[in-house]
Amino acid sequence: MYCQRCDKPLKDDEAETIDNGGATGAGSTITVCRIPCRPTPRQTYPVDLGR
Repeated sequence: MYCQRCDKPLKDDEAETIDNGGATGAGSTITVCRIPCRPTPRQTYPVDLGR
């Protein structure tokens, strides 16, 4: 099982599940660290390839 915030592996006693209900669908359940963690950096713009 992995934290969906920081992408690190979790043991059962370190995990917390959060129900994320959806207004138009079934929703989802996410697993995160019990102690707040720092989110993994995400690339939000294209990489300059120098072309």
